[in-house]
Amino acid sequence: MKIKVVSEKFFVHDVLSNGVRNLILRGKYKISPFGRDDKLVGHDEDIVRPAKPGYGIRRKFLAVLLLISSLCVISFLGCGFLPDIRDMAARQDFAEAPPSVAGPSGPLSMKESHALISRLRRDAGPTDLLSRHIAIVETLSGQPLIAGNKVTLLSDGPETFTAMSEAIDKAKDHINLETFIIRDDEVGRPLAELLIRKQQEGVRVNLIYDSFGAKKTPKEFFERMKENGLNVLEFNPFRFLDLLSWGKANNRDHRKILVVDGKIAFTGGINFYRVYSKSSSSVLWGEKDPQLKYYWRDTHVQLEGPAVGEFQRLFLETWRSQGGPEISGGEYFPPLEMEGDSLVRVIASSPDQPISNIYAAYVSAIAHAEKSIHLTHAYLVLESGMLKAGVRLYERKGALLHSKTAVIDGVWSTVGSSNMDVRSFLHDYEINAVVLGKDFGEKMERMFEYDLSKSDEVIPEQWEKRPLSDRVKERAAWLFRYWL
Repeated sequence: MKIKVVSEKFFVHDVLSNGVRNLILRGKYKISPFGRDDKLVGHDEDIVRPAKPGYGIRRKFLAVLLLISSLCVISFLGCGFLPDIRDMAARQDFAEAPPSVAGPSGPLSMKESHALISRLRRDAGPTDLLSRHIAIVETLSGQPLIAGNKVTLLSDGPETFTAMSEAIDKAKDHINLETFIIRDDEVGRPLAELLIRKQQEGVRVNLIYDSFGAKKTPKEFFERMKENGLNVLEFNPFRFLDLLSWGKANNRDHRKILVVDGKIAFTGGINFYRVYSKSSSSVLWGEKDPQLKYYWRDTHVQLEGPAVGEFQRLFLETWRSQGGPEISGGEYFPPLEMEGDSLVRVIASSPDQPISNIYAAYVSAIAHAEKSIHLTHAYLVLESGMLKAGVRLYERKGALLHSKTAVIDGVWSTVGSSNMDVRSFLHDYEINAVVLGKDFGEKMERMFEYDLSKSDEVIPEQWEKRPLSDRVKERAAWLFRYWL
């Protein structure tokens, strides 16, 4: 079993790493058919130490158990509680439950659904991941798999903004945009100008921005859009006095959704902010803000096909729940055609869910992994025992990592807005796209290996010898881990 995690900030040994960023944890061993440990091969061969014999199966289960436990332990770091769903994930009846699959015209027949899932399982190879996971997540989230989608993987700001701009520029009916951060800078201003131009051309433009996420953006920035006819909605208006009662002030809209004409959707981790104006390989020289020393490394996806309707539905639900003005008149749910062969499940989570759908999806996928778990996350809580289980840690160099992605067993992939932390799982509104299939999984694997090639190993023995000043900072930060 190979377990790899790319992370921007992490908790390990009960401390917050303030000095080491962009971390990769990787499995030190893989399991051979004979129950002993073999050295990782291929790309990893030159960086893996010789394996010790005799502990393969034990290490495999220990590593997976600790990773799942890390997700469950998150629930105790704050005021909320996340249920332990591991027993549910192990139930045999879920594996036997027939999954439902939707297409452009609604649910597919049992015969069509079975054929699609059977093909997916053949492509996936010898893994039990799909058999159990599909039914479990459907039961918890109530969302079916959606067939017939084209999914394009996008890396960093420039590639994502180019794809978004092209889609927006071609819009004929409406543009629905939901984001956590939008700034009045070299990224936010061109976007605002483009949206204003499309509104003047007769395209309906509706924008939701989070009040806290956009706290550094002047009100005049949004007022100008309103004056030009755009519908602009501030999510949970944030005032510091609200902190006295906490409540909804702690619930933020962390989703990133763009829907154009009801036919193209985008989601992922990218905000509209100048740190995304160039590729993550470009260095921001001379910046005084340490957060802007590097451009940000992030991931987005573009979707075409029947799954777009789910993003549209979620956007409109948020608009209505926040008391937005009437936006009827547009063709928000046009007929959708089959655009590709990707199976997609759109998973949304919100503070009012008894079980976070995204949390449940992660726990289920990790619990049923058989070959590899590759996670890329900005913020992650870890058990110190994971290092003892053979997980290896690497530091990502030259970029500030902000991606929120995973690829498990090479066939289960997710890209979205949700971090693996208390805030995302309990308090924020999040959105992830889960893509099932080997072809997209291979693209995700290549992206992960690229990040790995830009990383240096963090040796546990050296980490334990870090300066006292770092330890003091980490202990102080640990006290505030719930809000970070």
